[in-house]
Amino acid sequence: MPIPLHAARRQAEYLPQLLELALAETAAGRPADRFLAGHYRAHREFGGRDRRFFTGMIFAWHRWRGWLPAAIPPAAGLAAAGMLDGLAPHPALDCLAERAGLPPPQPLSGLPLAERAARLQTYLQLAETPALPALVPPWAVPQLYYPAATPADNHLQSCLEALQTRPAVWVRRDVHAHGTPPAWPPGAQPHPALAQAAALPAASPPDFNPAHVRYWEVQDLASQAVGLVCAPRPGERWWDACAGAGGKTLHLADLMAGSGEIWATDARPAMLAELQRRRAKHAAAVIHVRPWQGGAAGRPPGLFDGVLVDAPCSGMGTWHRNPDARWRAAESAVTEQAARQVGLLAAAAEKVRPGGCLVYAVCTMTAVETAGAAAAFARRRPDFNLQPAAHPLTGQACDGRIWIWPWEGSCNGMFIARWQRQS
Repeated sequence: MPIPLHAARRQAEYLPQLLELALAETAAGRPADRFLAGHYRAHREFGGRDRRFFTGMIFAWHRWRGWLPAAIPPAAGLAAAGMLDGLAPHPALDCLAERAGLPPPQPLSGLPLAERAARLQTYLQLAETPALPALVPPWAVPQLYYPAATPADNHLQSCLEALQTRPAVWVRRDVHAHGTPPAWPPGAQPHPALAQAAALPAASPPDFNPAHVRYWEVQDLASQAVGLVCAPRPGERWWDACAGAGGKTLHLADLMAGSGEIWATDARPAMLAELQRRRAKHAAAVIHVRPWQGGAAGRPPGLFDGVLVDAPCSGMGTWHRNPDARWRAAESAVTEQAARQVGLLAAAAEKVRPGGCLVYAVCTMTAVETAGAAAAFARRRPDFNLQPAAHPLTGQACDGRIWIWPWEGSCNGMFIARWQRQS
């Protein structure tokens, strides 16, 4: 149903104020999605239509911030961001453009970045065409991992194109713990290679039949690939060392057909509380939850057939899903995280039984946190050998190090390494 003009004008009047509040929050290092969730709770007058439009526009502004002049009026910047993001024509965008003295923005969906830059220069009458690397912080380009077999310029272009594209929402179907699962939710597009993964329509939240909700978990495709690289078998003992809210933990439990034992740890109490809630929803009794701060103390008892270290990282691989994160990240955090990652691997490796496997995963694309961290761990622990594995999305043979690039499946960027401890 088309939005009435008076409602569109109200949205256009409020959006610049909301942007100013959001920018203050992100400047203080707080995520935009958390700010917006709290803002909507405090302002119940905004219905679902308002919230979807406001969120899309705030995210669009952050996604294209690097191309918007610093002194641009908010109304003009928002109109341009909506145009660049390829949002459908919207009367509130037209109202914003009118306030800024600009023509109605025409969506630039599907155009290459170079063409969008040229269109933006004309639209805002800029003196120069915006440079493609300006879409990310200056430190990101030299920190990116560049595969030896791909020209650096081509790889950078692919990464930037992907980071400026809104990724799909992926769902995983839980097949073992609850018997035969139902059909996919309405509109879901099953993945051609991962039988239990499907992309959901981006325009609406997941539409799950309440009777079937226990069968589904919203989980990014790259995160699902981590579980497949782990490849746990029923009856094994596994430790998910940095479990967070438990998405990968639940996937391990499903792959193990609800048998064996999984210990899930994290340093953040709020994440462990959410993991407990999700464990109860799936009746996953094989999962044991406890806090762990990352050192020798507090590790689960005994040795494990497999240990997964899904380590904290800079998150560059999620910058298209959380576009404000690129502007909150600092280069110093990349090297700090890399040192922390190697320390976590060293602590976790002690709990791998001889012949068992250690899996390292980070949703980033920097060289120091991916190949660099893996190489640093290998120097410290020569008793761990890279274990060849197939790329979960392509089937390509890998030496035990796997890069999942965001354009390979409209998903997060991810690095995975799998080692086997010598017997």
